[in-house]
Amino acid sequence: MEVLTALMKKSKEMGEFRDFKFKGDKEVDMLQFANNTIIIAEGDTANLWSLKYILRGFELMSGSRINFHKSNHYGLNVGDWFMEAVSSFLSCKVGKLSFKFLGVRVSDNPRKLSMWKDLILMLRKILSVWIGSYLSMAGRMVLIFGS
Repeated sequence: MEVLTALMKKSKEMGEFRDFKFKGDKEVDMLQFANNTIIIAEGDTANLWSLKYILRGFELMSGSRINFHKSNHYGLNVGDWFMEAVSSFLSCKVGKLSFKFLGVRVSDNPRKLSMWKDLILMLRKILSVWIGSYLSMAGRMVLIFGS
């Protein structure tokens, strides 16, 4: 994954790849954890070509292959025709913008409760086991029957 990070950085320095800018001066281009990667960029044809070069360079330099059949392309503020063109160009499928990355839901609107529902359920499940293991019998009775 260090190869991919280095290629992205070099491409940005050369002005070939443009990351996604928000709130004026903030920018993001890639989120990574182990072999899970999300690439975030401006949605135009020049950037698409740069991304294809970066991904091909990654394959050649690392010896790893990108599984485009598992890959999805998500687009905000771009037309359906562009999404289909990107899907064809990168040989990946168009995903729906509400997906899980490392077990956490990613969506177009983080203010929606539905985006956090899975995480809340998971935390409740973990906390319920943790809380019960450190309580005395009387404490457990209070939790079960109320105060």
